[in-house]
Amino acid sequence: MSIFKTHHYKIVVIVVLAVLALAVLIHSTRPTAEPGKEVHLVISAGASLKDAIQEVKTLYIAQHPEIIIDLNFGSSGQLLQQIEQGAPVDVFISAGKTQMDKLENKGLIENPTRKNIIGNDLVLVVPATDNNINDYRDLLKPEIGKIAIGELNTVPCGKYAQETLNNLGIWDQLDAKLVFGSDVKQVLAYVESGNAEAGFVYSSDAVVSKKVKVAAVIDNKLHSTIVYPAAVLTGSLQKEPAQEFMNFLCEPAAKNIFAKFGFKSID
Repeated sequence: MSIFKTHHYKIVVIVVLAVLALAVLIHSTRPTAEPGKEVHLVISAGASLKDAIQEVKTLYIAQHPEIIIDLNFGSSGQLLQQIEQGAPVDVFISAGKTQMDKLENKGLIENPTRKNIIGNDLVLVVPATDNNINDYRDLLKPEIGKIAIGELNTVPCGKYAQETLNNLGIWDQLDAKLVFGSDVKQVLAYVESGNAEAGFVYSSDAVVSKKVKVAAVIDNKLHSTIVYPAAVLTGSLQKEPAQEFMNFLCEPAAKNIFAKFGFKSID
């Protein structure tokens, strides 16, 4: 090969490498939210929402294939602590107003995005084959050994149950019988397994279980209003897609899913 050809070959190689380097640079500096590009969202939601939100997610990503959604469930108090400690969350859906208020007071949510999505009812459930408990008064019977409720400091459903029993004037009488679950799903599991003769859960939890039945629907006047507020977190790197997902939660298709799982509309 002549010196000229060798030199020409080297120039071509240098030019090709320069073009490739430029292409990589342009690709790496494109904005993450460009149309058609995958967007990753993390949604933290109260444990009682698990079944409904999983179905909502399936419907949403079918309509928005560019969106990847990771779901994180737990008691609202536990999720609050995770967010306070810097967990990367885009949307928080709480089972109680108190937890969202705390995040708002600390400047951790985008206040204009906050919205109450749905409501629920508090119910007393017993194993499906039980015929001994038909009303809250039956909880006082000496043969009733264990009553499950959520942890008072972290599980909104547990707090609603405490308010109910206080307003009925029987909290102190039942204190020795209470067993506490880390979230409402664990409370439900205690009753399903027979480790508790009764438990306070949401109507939506009773709907998805074939192992329990509702012994009583609690009068809403006996406890604080049950609402599920949602908001975009200030730490989200995908605020616009996060807001779009929140908007979807209020659309008829999502509302139908929530109704199917026993949640109440608050419109």
